[in-house]
Amino acid sequence: MSTQLVTVATFDLPHKADLAKAALEEAGIRAEVNDREVVAMDWLLLNAVGGIKVQVAEEDAEQAATVIEPFTRPGAFEQVVSDEELERQALEAGSPDEADEDHHDQSR
Repeated sequence: MSTQLVTVATFDLPHKADLAKAALEEAGIRAEVNDREVVAMDWLLLNAVGGIKVQVAEEDAEQAATVIEPFTRPGAFEQVVSDEELERQALEAGSPDEADEDHHDQSR
């Protein structure tokens, strides 16, 4: 028996489609990512093929749309980080010179 696949979301970058697919599979819905290779060969073909598609079996489409809805919201993959937060993270990580000194100390 052949199952008809339907597109439940399209993305502009492969990692976004992969995250949506992983969420679907975590929910027990089998999913496929299509047209990744076409876009990888030439990113300008993205619009021509209609984006990188996440597809599921037709009978799973409604549930799948609910599962991946957070991934399809505008700005879902954007994370705004303030300058203060970046500075805090840099200070927490330490300077590269400190990391080199730690590495030399450990190798002695």
